[in-house]
Amino acid sequence: MRSYLNKYISILMCFVITISFSGCGNDSDEREEKRSSRRKSNKAEKVSYFDSDYERIVICGFELGDDDYYVKRKSGTDYLMVDAKAFEFSFKIPYLPISYPDLYHEDNGSISIVWNNRNEVLLRADLEVDSTKAVINGKEYDLGMAPVIRDSALFIPSNFFISLLEMEEKYDRKLDTLFIDRKEDFPKDILLGKWSDISTNLFVGYEDITTGLVELPPFAQAYSFSKDGTYRLIMISTSGYKDTFLQLEGKYVIHGNTIACYDILETLYEGNPFTLVHNKKRLDYPHFEYISNYNPDDNKIELLFWLNKIE
Repeated sequence: MRSYLNKYISILMCFVITISFSGCGNDSDEREEKRSSRRKSNKAEKVSYFDSDYERIVICGFELGDDDYYVKRKSGTDYLMVDAKAFEFSFKIPYLPISYPDLYHEDNGSISIVWNNRNEVLLRADLEVDSTKAVINGKEYDLGMAPVIRDSALFIPSNFFISLLEMEEKYDRKLDTLFIDRKEDFPKDILLGKWSDISTNLFVGYEDITTGLVELPPFAQAYSFSKDGTYRLIMISTSGYKDTFLQLEGKYVIHGNTIACYDILETLYEGNPFTLVHNKKRLDYPHFEYISNYNPDDNKIELLFWLNKIE
């Protein structure tokens, strides 16, 4: 097991032993917060509650949609209620073979959330709809807020799991985004350089690629991260309905294990041979990548796919 995984599991299991929540209050104190009625935060770097109308909330590289969450207040505490399906995509534990949890919701109201390390259960949380009680790896805790069914969808109170998984909230003013991710940012010096899922350096011979003078793979992607905070992404697809060559270039910042890319210019070629669709078109929205794994021995990193360092 890699040192990164060992370190993370050690911290996690220590935290499971020591964590405790009270948060119990009178149900009459509960109220829901709608996004449109919440005030914008004036805090620059970090917020403690979910009481501001951010442009977006991103948990471990997954951007929550408007229907994926709402905020519920109880006894003066704001709870971020996350849709169960969104919870599975967002509450990842990095450096595992599969970072996503499995979430099971039975008809009797019981809920099980399980993170596995290969064939072993690393972390198991047993909850129940309308109950604040949680059993984490056999020990009982108080969530402070109960899971609920809302508009036929299950919502999980996430505050407890943010603390349990050693995550924190970080507000990025430039992106007007609340990031919920690991407390320790992935080292930027490791990320610097060029990464690709094939051995070919796609950043060399760019003109030949777009003019059809070189043979292209069915699919390939490559990233380049520079010390000055800029990046490039090239994606090639030649096995689908329409051959595509896509290049994105812009700026990036790391929050926890999330790479937030912004101020993006998109260049797109389509067809066979490639025809320019648009050149350096400015995109109005950022995109997010999550560093699921890192293998220092082989110099490989896992974003959506495993990538090899090529330069």
